[in-house]
Amino acid sequence: MKIEFNSFLTLILVLFWILINSLNYSDIYFINDKVIILSNLLCLEIFLILLIAKKTKNIFLTYLAFFLLIFYVFRIITLLLFDPNPYLNQYDFNAEDYIKTLEVILVFLPFIALCTIIGNKLFYKKFIFSKKHNHNKYFNIVMFIAFTSFLPNILTSLDIGVISYFSSFLRPYYPQGTIVLLTIVYYLTHISYLNKKQKFKMYIFFVLVVLISLFSGNKSSVFGLALSFFTVFLVVKRTIFIKIKHVLYSFFLLIFALYTYFLGNIIRDIVWRGEEGLSSIVTIISSINIDYIFNLSSFFASHFFGRIGFLDYSVRIIKNLSTYDSLFTFNQYFQSFIDNLIPGSIFNSARISTALTYFDNYSAIPTQTELSTVGYNSNAITVFGEFYSLGSGTFFGSILLVFYLLIVIIVFSIFIKKSKSETQYNILLVLFLGFFNLTLNSFGIDWGLQSLVINLTFFMIFKKYYI
Repeated sequence: MKIEFNSFLTLILVLFWILINSLNYSDIYFINDKVIILSNLLCLEIFLILLIAKKTKNIFLTYLAFFLLIFYVFRIITLLLFDPNPYLNQYDFNAEDYIKTLEVILVFLPFIALCTIIGNKLFYKKFIFSKKHNHNKYFNIVMFIAFTSFLPNILTSLDIGVISYFSSFLRPYYPQGTIVLLTIVYYLTHISYLNKKQKFKMYIFFVLVVLISLFSGNKSSVFGLALSFFTVFLVVKRTIFIKIKHVLYSFFLLIFALYTYFLGNIIRDIVWRGEEGLSSIVTIISSINIDYIFNLSSFFASHFFGRIGFLDYSVRIIKNLSTYDSLFTFNQYFQSFIDNLIPGSIFNSARISTALTYFDNYSAIPTQTELSTVGYNSNAITVFGEFYSLGSGTFFGSILLVFYLLIVIIVFSIFIKKSKSETQYNILLVLFLGFFNLTLNSFGIDWGLQSLVINLTFFMIFKKYYI
């Protein structure tokens, strides 16, 4: 028995809709009847998006629906089920704040969907391969690029003088996350042409991605790789079918991912406190058991679901529009984009997402120098919060959002028309989907455009090896 992925998402949506309308919210001060009504309208919009996605085979609409289900609709359910995490209490959210945010989402969503429909039409390209095509000609170079992607992070963390300095300089321009995506595309596109030895090298690389990420304190090591595989699989296969065994595999993967998320929190604390010895980490790992996690389940669930609750991040920005008006300016975005794209610092300007917490505490826009004295902290802004703030409301915000997405879509369509192989074509679609994801959960347009420029430049330099 199998079910098409869009149909599977529709079933999940129906389940979430039933839960939203069944759970009691009488004692929850930030949920009222209007929040539930607007949540129903959001479910309706997602249902329509899934219908159009299935009819037009639009993977970007499918991803949009998936994103909204996990990070927005599911968040509403967790707010009904669990105690809110400290994030809500810190910013004093109430029902009116969620009502306003859901209204903004309902206005912006049709425009985002329209842009993906246009992009889907512009991006279409069909390839016919010659039987003499050498699919694995550059396999060793692809794997060399993949394995060397670990070096900038490792050498930077070792703190060995000029080598570490050079590595920290190189790291943004040799983007490991992008290289992981490119490697997954190569793997899934060429899987039927790879021999056992080549597949084994791929598996070793993917395992190292998780382990090195986890032991450096990354909480989303498994989640990140799983999401990367899902993104690429959606692009390469276009249509995904779900079987019962896939649901079971996903359940066990979720349990493992939650475990590593919890473990990543602990390891990050160890690393930040200077206790980086392997023996300390091994001791932590061995001491964690199911009972220990179960006893902390309430706190853990609240914390975890708060972390993936992008609805809350949207509420924060939309609620405090007048407070952040001096931060969300085109001048601030431009300076941040330039400073974080090129070596050195011309304006000494911090990224928008890293400046938010400092702005909350000191009511001032920090420089990069000032941020370095208080520690790194980045906050999701989300596409809804960001463009609502930039446009000072939904009207101009919608216009800016459409303009921004269409410009990027046109740029990608030019690159796609020049792609010379299915692998290159898939890579460009994956890079756009990555940009689209980064726009949805937005850590700032400045960050998104910087990543876009670096990713496309990296691809243009190495594209001849990905054929």
